[in-house]
Amino acid sequence: MKRSVSYFFIFSLLWACGSPDSNDKVEPVDRSQVFQNIFKEAIVPAHEDLISATEDVLAQAKVFQENSDIESLEKLRTLWTKARIQWAHVELYNIGEINEGFAHYRLNRYPANTDKLESNLKGADELDLAFVESAGSNTVGFAALEFLLFKDGQETEAVLAERQEMRERYADYLVALSQYLSDESKVLLEKINGMESVWSANTDMYSMNQLVNAYVALIETMKNNKVGKPSGLYGSQGEDPSLVECPYSKISFALMEANLQELAHSFQAGGGTNLYAVLDQVQTEVSGSAELSGIIQNAFTESNSLLVSMDLPLSEMVLEDPVKVAELHAALHDLLLAVKVDMANLLGVTVVFNDNDGD
Repeated sequence: MKRSVSYFFIFSLLWACGSPDSNDKVEPVDRSQVFQNIFKEAIVPAHEDLISATEDVLAQAKVFQENSDIESLEKLRTLWTKARIQWAHVELYNIGEINEGFAHYRLNRYPANTDKLESNLKGADELDLAFVESAGSNTVGFAALEFLLFKDGQETEAVLAERQEMRERYADYLVALSQYLSDESKVLLEKINGMESVWSANTDMYSMNQLVNAYVALIETMKNNKVGKPSGLYGSQGEDPSLVECPYSKISFALMEANLQELAHSFQAGGGTNLYAVLDQVQTEVSGSAELSGIIQNAFTESNSLLVSMDLPLSEMVLEDPVKVAELHAALHDLLLAVKVDMANLLGVTVVFNDNDGD
């Protein structure tokens, strides 16, 4: 199920939904239907699109294996980029047994162990699927492929030239890693589908707790890890461009745009029976007004506007325009407060500690 809705259109939909006037009677919202809508319209399609994207990567890796030229490698890099951006949509749904089993680590754990990847490439072991399946999580998945495809941010011709003497092993390794990525994407969807009955039929706090904590975890990751650490705004190490997400392909901002797009999509999945409707109902019952939906929508819009205005990769922006990066960091902080504090308190959600916690 392909989703080609533009980011602008998604935010237009959010504003079109609006918030009810404080004098309006807010009808009860069927939370079970809200969860079903999110599951069927957001969670499952994101994973289906990931499978499609990783299958494309695998098919092109096999083309490169047969004809290891610049054109086929360039197309492989392009398809990897598309798949990696799709992973940024899936990244939000680290919920339930997916989170408990660390399933996401096997598809994307960064930074990759580049020394080990180089050692494997130059070694004598057969670089097949069995070898990849037995490897550590920091030498498989998207991060590993990124390093091998974009090493040190090099152009396609330079990458291919550097691998000239080991081109056959290089191609074999790309195929094995791509096969693993495709296989694990399918396993991930199987696990997601296995959660449907519990997730969609749930009318108590289980699904809401899972969802809000997933929101908090991703926004904290964006604010603290993806922006804060490389810019020196989180931690005490100062600016370090090497800490950006995807340092070789330089698509950090595109990934965060996709993160925000999926967050926004999950809030409005289901049309009128969506998460905003739940917030409006509860807040109206509690205080007679429904303002939080608009606050969250404003925070989405502000963060997105800053992201799309960046005219250099994040690794360069942290040095060239730290003020603008700080504005993005602050906008993400506002979004985090709206969800982690205001939304969680309103809905009675218990926010659990995660590794990216910290303000």
